[in-house]
Amino acid sequence: MRKRSRKTQVKHTDTWFSKYVRLRDADKNGMCACITCGKKKPWKEMDCGHFIRRGCTELRWDEMNAHAQCQGCNKYRDGMEAVHGHEVINRYGLEEHTRLVKVRKAMKPYYIGLPKLRELEEQFKAQAKEVAKLKGVTL
Repeated sequence: MRKRSRKTQVKHTDTWFSKYVRLRDADKNGMCACITCGKKKPWKEMDCGHFIRRGCTELRWDEMNAHAQCQGCNKYRDGMEAVHGHEVINRYGLEEHTRLVKVRKAMKPYYIGLPKLRELEEQFKAQAKEVAKLKGVTL
């Protein structure tokens, strides 16, 4: 197998993370409710919206930071950070919200090497397949 560049590996890791998050948030019929507006759509039509933007590498693949979100909210309403943050508090508590915000504020350089990126990709791929199987949804 040809060795991937770091940029390509990040894309592959993002793809499987996104599939996992959207499947995790889907019901048994494969439908997701947008975390910010509640609109329901099939998991394949949803985005993986991040409360703290993906530019904060330390939180890019953090499961508490990402949720199924409709494209309207994620792309055209700039992620609706305030509403998303409120939902993070509702789901996980104020302590988790505070942790995410502190990591963003610190914004320390955080580099993830290729081996760790490959490991994350495989982890999210396995999780996505497991969740899809449990919910009877096809990838």
